[in-house]
Amino acid sequence: MKSNLPMLALGLAAILWLTGCASIRQQNRLNQYKAMLDPAMGSMTEQQAAETFGIPQEQETVGDEDFWHYHESFGVRGYGVGLTPNPYNPYLQTTVTSTGGREVYDDFTLIFDSNKVLKSWRASVQR
Repeated sequence: MKSNLPMLALGLAAILWLTGCASIRQQNRLNQYKAMLDPAMGSMTEQQAAETFGIPQEQETVGDEDFWHYHESFGVRGYGVGLTPNPYNPYLQTTVTSTGGREVYDDFTLIFDSNKVLKSWRASVQR
């Protein structure tokens, strides 16, 4: 009986490779937010933020801080991985499959101080 280990290893490597690409895209997008928003801290006003990003989906005030929440969806990304390590096996006992889907989005919050100036920010992205 032939070993299916090489094909199984190949399938797992493909899954890990696909996951790694998503992580790189996420980190790149977070770096874009960092490059845009870090220099604006202490100088960007709420008016400038509204001109740049539009009106937030949610606003809330906690103490003397204003929180502006933005969520931008880019749809759903589906994925599927199928592997048949031994295509000559009539029972397909060694087939490995994985499918799913998830939303691709940017979610970020701008935090303004009592003077309506950007104090800090946080972001979460899914690719």
